[in-house]
Amino acid sequence: MIGTPLLGLAGLIIWLMDYYRSGRLAAVLGIRREMAPLVAAALILMGGFFTWQYVSLEKYDTKTTFAMDLKKLVTGVDRGDIVFYNRFPTKVIFYADLPVPLKVFHNAEEIRPFLESRGKPRIIISRREDSKEFLQFLPAALREEPSITETIHPWEDSKERELVAWKIEGQEL
Repeated sequence: MIGTPLLGLAGLIIWLMDYYRSGRLAAVLGIRREMAPLVAAALILMGGFFTWQYVSLEKYDTKTTFAMDLKKLVTGVDRGDIVFYNRFPTKVIFYADLPVPLKVFHNAEEIRPFLESRGKPRIIISRREDSKEFLQFLPAALREEPSITETIHPWEDSKERELVAWKIEGQEL
């Protein structure tokens, strides 16, 4: 919370130091004197944000948490049995360390044979709003609640956009 004002204060101190000791900052940075305080302040603000504030804000990133849960869920599942429906967030693929390429289905009729097949465990990942299209093809025991769900914070725009994943393990339709 206090990080932004502190970074702003550091940028202001750099500007004031250059104002009273004109030209030194420009000589160090190797640019025009008029631009030196702006460049230095931008370096401080951006450097502070990406090394300090971003790290502390990352705990609120729900896609990363979902990806870590997904990584546990896909353990032991063949690459060909992990699919996305409609969209595939690259951040989730990266953090879940999913093998690529992955299958992406775009309509319910494409995904139906995959969902109705028997035998090996299968995983389908989609947004909650998109899952309504194929929900009737899932085994009855799984239709109520997905295996994992992305956490949605109160300040986020919509629960419909949350990511969900189902693990299907030989259940009857």
